[in-house]
Amino acid sequence: RGSRACHRPNAERGDLADHDQQQVTSRSCHHSLGRLTVAPDRGARSWRPIVAPTRERGHGQREIAVSGKTVLIVGGGWGGLAAAHALRELLPAEHRIRLIERNATFSLCTSYLWLMTGERAGPEQIRRELSKLARPGIEWVHDEVERIDPTTRTVETRSGTFEADHLVLALGAELAPDDVPGLAESSHNLYQAEGAAALRGALPAIHEGRVLILIARTPFKCPAAPYEAAFLAEWLFRKAGTRSRVEIALFTPEKQPMPVAGPAVGDALREMLTEHGIAYHPGRAVTRVD
Repeated sequence: RGSRACHRPNAERGDLADHDQQQVTSRSCHHSLGRLTVAPDRGARSWRPIVAPTRERGHGQREIAVSGKTVLIVGGGWGGLAAAHALRELLPAEHRIRLIERNATFSLCTSYLWLMTGERAGPEQIRRELSKLARPGIEWVHDEVERIDPTTRTVETRSGTFEADHLVLALGAELAPDDVPGLAESSHNLYQAEGAAALRGALPAIHEGRVLILIARTPFKCPAAPYEAAFLAEWLFRKAGTRSRVEIALFTPEKQPMPVAGPAVGDALREMLTEHGIAYHPGRAVTRVD
């Protein structure tokens, strides 16, 4: 939430430029269960509601119940798509797998740093229609979730109600830069393709001064990303011949770099930051940006 870091290419370095049909997963932008809301500008798309054999739903249509079970996955992000593909491989064909996602497109966030460094020309190179990532046996539903009842295993969307025998919640995490006053207006968001692309022009324009990489809140996605962003920024300034005039600092509420990876990795990252002349300020929680 509110993080100013970035995803980078890691173990899966390929982007979508040459792999439209590769089985990748995406980040879900759904709210958490405690903050399910309706996005005012997002319209529903075509879908086929699951209904009981004689029960009518929103459009007055009826559908014969399938003989197998229905697995309903809420969220078409990294977790949701991975679950859908894995379940399709494991389950017999009579079982139905349906995935609901509110976004129509998918950006391969592991390529965001390539946008920052100019290795990708623009967001369109790493963005594809989510429907193109579907495969036979997985029904993709473009719709906005409004309410989830885990007891009855039903999901209400802007278009109707979906029922399931098994419910998988893969809502992901949502960025909330507005939680820190002034942050959205004063910074580049490396967790969004447009923010990463904007840095491609912003960083070379800096010939002297101070650049801050800020982790505004914890927890945040991709724990390594802020540190990778710092190292790449340092490399860009060094390549441009301006490194001696540009100070780079990383602020974080964490007590050590990447605490999820343990003290050994944290100590190694501290050494790397020092070697590259990047100031490190742990235990700092930002309250506002002026």
